[in-house]
Amino acid sequence: MGKNRVTTNNRLLVIDDEPDIRAFHCDTAEEMGFTVAEAGDRDEFIAAYLRFKPTVIILDLAMPHADGVELLRELGERRCTAPILIASGSDTRVLATAQRVGRGYGLNIPEVLCKPVPIAELEQALATHFTEPAAEQCEDLKRAIETGNLEVYYQPKVGLRHGEPCPITGGEALVRWQHPERGLIGAE
Repeated sequence: MGKNRVTTNNRLLVIDDEPDIRAFHCDTAEEMGFTVAEAGDRDEFIAAYLRFKPTVIILDLAMPHADGVELLRELGERRCTAPILIASGSDTRVLATAQRVGRGYGLNIPEVLCKPVPIAELEQALATHFTEPAAEQCEDLKRAIETGNLEVYYQPKVGLRHGEPCPITGGEALVRWQHPERGLIGAE
């Protein structure tokens, strides 16, 4: 699957007591363009939630010293608006129940994932719910054209035959976008 890019302001907080699972989720999300923070227990999670202000959360239900449903209740009390993906090794009935309970707390839980989550499934879940829609990308590009944020760069074409007095055989014009938040953007 090709990597979808997320909007630049998406901050993912991963809570899972298994370091390898956290690393897998974090690495996958970072490759997709997320800024990532992680937590291995309830206290780390609450501290990271308050400090990092995530726009997306991946939550394991089986945590030491607090189960995921308790964390959902806390997030509901804090009026969390970040979408939450529940990723757990619990059976599908438990996952569906946790999703219903979380929604009952007013939380946005668009999807549940059974661990171990295959990389394609994790990428798909993150891309489906958290990547910038094509219409928004088109609007951003339209604004860039209107505001003059596109710049032309010229790149020479070089011939590789030995003995040519001038190896430059032509050129091409490349457009780069001087994005106000992301800096200079070429083809992604």
